[in-house]
Amino acid sequence: MPGRTYDLTEGHTNIKIVIDGDYGVRAPIGSVGPTGPTGDIGPTGDQGVQGDLGPTGPQGESGLIGSTGDIGPTGPIGDLGPTGSIGETGPAGPTGGGDIYNNLAPTPTTIGGISAGSTFTDQTMQEMWDALLYPYQAPAFTSFSIQGQSTIIEVGSTVPANPTFNWTETNIGNVNPNTTTIKNSGTPIATNVSNTSPYAATDSSVRKDVATSNTWSIEQINTHSNVFSRNFTVSWQWRVYFGESTSTPLNETQIESLRVGQLQSGFATTYVYQTTGYKYVCYPSALGLATNFTDTGTNLDVPFEAPYTVSVTNANGVTTNYNVHRSTNIINGSLNIRVS
Repeated sequence: MPGRTYDLTEGHTNIKIVIDGDYGVRAPIGSVGPTGPTGDIGPTGDQGVQGDLGPTGPQGESGLIGSTGDIGPTGPIGDLGPTGSIGETGPAGPTGGGDIYNNLAPTPTTIGGISAGSTFTDQTMQEMWDALLYPYQAPAFTSFSIQGQSTIIEVGSTVPANPTFNWTETNIGNVNPNTTTIKNSGTPIATNVSNTSPYAATDSSVRKDVATSNTWSIEQINTHSNVFSRNFTVSWQWRVYFGESTSTPLNETQIESLRVGQLQSGFATTYVYQTTGYKYVCYPSALGLATNFTDTGTNLDVPFEAPYTVSVTNANGVTTNYNVHRSTNIINGSLNIRVS
């Protein structure tokens, strides 16, 4: 096979390859010629001039600030919560130091605050002197009443329901707290309530249609565990009528029209009479029967007729029989007559 020649160009190097027929021997590679110089880089063109910035426009005016609204009214101050109650003071501790006194022989007499029959065990001198010089002051009621209530009322009158009780007492510091009990005719209507007066009770009204009484009581317990008490009593009474009149006999209206009509528990007393007319005294038959009529100025008997009875109904609608006594004669002078 005839030989062939090939020219190869690689970069700036020319290589000639001759191929002989049937794989002839490769010719040696020629040396690489020198590299030609690199041409110069042309100059960079000038950058164009930057245009001037336009002027800044004027700033717009600020808007007006709105006026401040009025301050609303201050709300009310809330109520203060209730103050908690102060706890009870604990008992005083024993006095320290000092000599101890013992004597089991009962004292023969009462001396100061040491009562007869007392004995002593492990008493300090402080305790002995305090007992001697500062005797226990027992509390006591000095008054007890129903507010606004009279103690004497006419038969048929009513003590209103739910009364308010008032009281006063001494040495209240020696009373155990909340030990007040109030009773109506022995039945409790308040138990272990405050010791402070007044007290509004819940209770029924009380009415009596006969001459009688009703008793309310108050009790407390002192610091020696003793009960002390006081009563309040309301009495229902009939009216006794007396005075002067030229009429005889007297009917119910005339009896109630006599000069004096007063509440009394009985007829026995001295009656003061004015001049002119018969002298009358009229009282409920339930009170008994008068037999003696005495002039207190002379101590002589004043003649009176035998009594007669008249039915009388009082202002409260209660009816009873009255004994009517009249002097035997018209007596024109004034005098005091003791009736018994």
